[in-house]
Amino acid sequence: MFKKRTTALFILSFTLIMCLCTPLFSQSNHPIDKPTQPNSKYVMAYFPEWGGINGDYHVWDIPAKNLTHIFYAFARLEADGRVEVDSKKQGLEFEYPEGVGAPGVRGHLNQLIELKKKYPHLKTLISIGGWELSMHFSSLSTTAEGREILAKNAVKFMREYQFDGIDIDWEFPVSGSKYKDKQRPEDKQNFTLLMQAIRDEMSQYEKQDGKKYLLTAAVTVGVFRQKHLELEKLADLFDFVNVMVYDMHGRWVKDKTGHLSALYPSSASGGINQGINGDNGVQGYIKRGFKPEQVMMGAPLYAAGWKGVSHEYNGISQPAEALAFGITEHKGYWEWRSIVSELLEKRPDEFKLMLDKEAKAAYVWAPEVDGGTWITCPSRDSYQAKIDYINKHNLGGMFFWDVSNDVRDPKHKNALITFTADQLIRGYPAPKQD
Repeated sequence: MFKKRTTALFILSFTLIMCLCTPLFSQSNHPIDKPTQPNSKYVMAYFPEWGGINGDYHVWDIPAKNLTHIFYAFARLEADGRVEVDSKKQGLEFEYPEGVGAPGVRGHLNQLIELKKKYPHLKTLISIGGWELSMHFSSLSTTAEGREILAKNAVKFMREYQFDGIDIDWEFPVSGSKYKDKQRPEDKQNFTLLMQAIRDEMSQYEKQDGKKYLLTAAVTVGVFRQKHLELEKLADLFDFVNVMVYDMHGRWVKDKTGHLSALYPSSASGGINQGINGDNGVQGYIKRGFKPEQVMMGAPLYAAGWKGVSHEYNGISQPAEALAFGITEHKGYWEWRSIVSELLEKRPDEFKLMLDKEAKAAYVWAPEVDGGTWITCPSRDSYQAKIDYINKHNLGGMFFWDVSNDVRDPKHKNALITFTADQLIRGYPAPKQD
């Protein structure tokens, strides 16, 4: 009895000490070799082969402790069905500086293989296509032979560079593509047939390779485009889908502001894009056959801005003279990390981070700068709304476009990937907002 009581007292004392020493809200000090909660979610990010807007982001900059999946964007699909590295220089030949990454390993693709050795929990997927490289999906998918060639080459690429799956970024079947002359009404059915061909090709190697390969896709948030997909059939083929809850409004509209990533409609928008929001888009997939845990909520780590903005509704959905200044030659474009460092921290009296409480969408408002400067952007508040939504509706998790745009220091209070991982992976409670 004495021995049992002594052991119990020791365990109780040890537990109290651990509780006192463990912070309530982690700042990414905890690796995630395995989930810390039974209901842990996925936290995923796209890694751009080109190294982000300034070309200075590399595999070893990825906050791997705070991610479960990385999508390598993008592989190039050729007209004959070959799947190739888009930039051989970046993907395979780039020599990392001394002291960064795995010594002597060239190129992002090979560094990614080494990164997984250090973080065994991490899964990687090769994303094929994207906005610029989707021109050949439609033509190749029109025949069984074309689909088979594409599938074989995609799986070959996946296995050669030791990825754990394939992410199809066909933007977009039937309509909405950059290459409008390369779209067909029959893309709707052919998209499904292509996914089946890739799934069949994968299954041939799973036993041989001793692993289950993942098949995913980046898909539209707009319900008006979801009708171009056979969602009821695709739910049985995909492990999960990444719903792009962003690009609802952007720099292509030069004379009017608008939310980049609204979770809900907003009365301030005056009816603009009322049917395009995260809730409407996500529920569209669930209503048509996808399990909630198959659906991933997309979140942007970039922003767009306008100047000469009307002051009504704090600039939300208001007329604008033009795109505002930005951080690159692309007017109006901002990374989240640059908004934090250049505007919120250096010019806090001019630029205020705010939230449209109806849309759960963040923005920066500077009424005295350039006749009214308005920037649609992410924030801790808008991310918290997405995290709460994921938990409430039991979605699979969250993903980001793209990882290079976040605050580089994962311990910074505005590092949004850490903010998300602490709640969705490690199960910590939401922190108190400022």
